[in-house]
Amino acid sequence: MNWDFASAYVAILAFLIPFIILATNWFLEYTGIKSNKRKREEANESFDKIVENLSSDNPAAQLSAAVLLRRFLSLKIGKTKYLHKETVDVISSILRTLPTGVYQKTLADGLAYASDLSTADLQRTNLQNVYLGSKSYKLKLHYTDLFMSNLTYGLVDNVDAVGIILYNAHLYGTIIKNSDFSKANFVGADLTNARFRNVILNGADFSKATNVPNEIKELLVDGIFTSEIPITTSNIKVEKAIFFSMPGNMSKADEMTVAAYRQYLMKLGYEVIYYNRDTYPRFGQLSQIKAAIEKCAAMIAFGTKQTFIKEGVYRPGMSGEQLLNDTWLSTPWNEVEVGMATMIGIPILLVKDDDIGDGIFDDVISESFISTLTSKTDIKELDRNQVFTAWLSKIA
Repeated sequence: MNWDFASAYVAILAFLIPFIILATNWFLEYTGIKSNKRKREEANESFDKIVENLSSDNPAAQLSAAVLLRRFLSLKIGKTKYLHKETVDVISSILRTLPTGVYQKTLADGLAYASDLSTADLQRTNLQNVYLGSKSYKLKLHYTDLFMSNLTYGLVDNVDAVGIILYNAHLYGTIIKNSDFSKANFVGADLTNARFRNVILNGADFSKATNVPNEIKELLVDGIFTSEIPITTSNIKVEKAIFFSMPGNMSKADEMTVAAYRQYLMKLGYEVIYYNRDTYPRFGQLSQIKAAIEKCAAMIAFGTKQTFIKEGVYRPGMSGEQLLNDTWLSTPWNEVEVGMATMIGIPILLVKDDDIGDGIFDDVISESFISTLTSKTDIKELDRNQVFTAWLSKIA
């Protein structure tokens, strides 16, 4: 009798288990309570979709994906972070090849949502114009690897960056403030126009770094910063002059464009300095150009039509040989003068004819300190032109 009862009980229980499971799942779904396994599955599905959209041909979809990706930098399932490392790896891998722009900055700014990027591999990433920090918490960057990364015109604020690796990094015009960079590795870094405000640098290594601010340089012993007191460097003196890089002979239309930019900037209180063919000295030309550019706060390089090639060959008999037909070239002096401006660290605006694409005017050039406008840009609308106003803001 007892055996019959037990068998019946087991049979009934076996019959009811599927219904109990279905009812339990329905209850959990209805009340919003999910298992960690289900949460991970949904997170994976969402993550994969967002990563797919990062490579979309639609700029809006790319930007939306870059913003949505940020939630995975702080996502927790149970008591542990989930997909954190994968998200950092995705962002860093894209930033290794992405040109400077809105999409690049959106991805780079997203890194601050991680709260802790200690030991993360961010080598060779394009972090130009990045904002790395938070007002609500101190972002941790302990021994984060930024080897050869580019933080040009970036702002690093309120971070705990003990031991951060900035070996051979580009800190061109970068502002670092209210942060702890103790034992940081600045070896070989380019600190042209970089500024520090209330930054702890005790034990930081500046060996072989270039253009180190004087306030830091004075406290180095064998390349190591020796003070425990937070350092603030002086503001860079900004001259009210802008250098125009342009050829001596131009078409009437190009002359009018240059004159319009000169008149506009002079109304803003800037002095305009330039050389043309008639004013070049008979000797010491390069040193005089360099001296003039060093007095300036910025440069405008005008890419105008100078040389016309009806038929020609670029790199004949070499790798990358290319036929040139009906091709316009700019003046080679643009390359010399822009190169000098780059070395001293001033913002550069390229104003180029649509048919000019050689050298510095090549569209592949991607630097946050270089902005580009077409020569057809309406001068009367410059105060509302985002590219021009962004370039002008870098002067100050």
